[in-house]
Amino acid sequence: MFAALEKERLISLVLEFLSIDSQRTSFTVVGREEKLVRTIAGIELKTYADRIDRLDDGRLVIVDYKTGEPKVADCFTDRIAEPQLPLYSFAVEKEVAGVVFAQVKKGNVKYLGVVDDAQIVPGAKGPETKRSVMEDFSSLKEVIDLWQAKIEFLADEVRQGVATVSPVSIHTSCLYCDLGGMCRIGEADFLKP
Repeated sequence: MFAALEKERLISLVLEFLSIDSQRTSFTVVGREEKLVRTIAGIELKTYADRIDRLDDGRLVIVDYKTGEPKVADCFTDRIAEPQLPLYSFAVEKEVAGVVFAQVKKGNVKYLGVVDDAQIVPGAKGPETKRSVMEDFSSLKEVIDLWQAKIEFLADEVRQGVATVSPVSIHTSCLYCDLGGMCRIGEADFLKP
């Protein structure tokens, strides 16, 4: 009984997602669980992109499936709270037209992310889109260059053993942390009156 209900739920989600996918600019899926390896600041990072699509002009769109509610703004924090899409954007080492989350959640199936042109993926934001994370950027390449510089900086800190207390947000970072007994967050200047 449960298996039949779950099958019905998943079929419904897939059909809803395919409806959104059919609205995209023409593309071909060229990679699933594609292994991407990149050395950054002397550290070899291995990751897997859920899906890579090739547009008719040869540029790529990288898709990361999420069943929750991802926030594209988390890719734009000073210390990049959500580095997955930013890392994919330059680890693929080919021209990228977009990096997007495919949110697959009942009643809320959509694409979120950043693209060269808002027509490429419905729901994703292109450069200079007002009131969006892309408002201050003139191209996706500019965004990817910024992401690469930020990730290289963070990787260099890790390589050097820098362990400064610097959560992106103490409200979210500390909420799920199991290391309260060893935490040095109280030593951080930004928490002192």
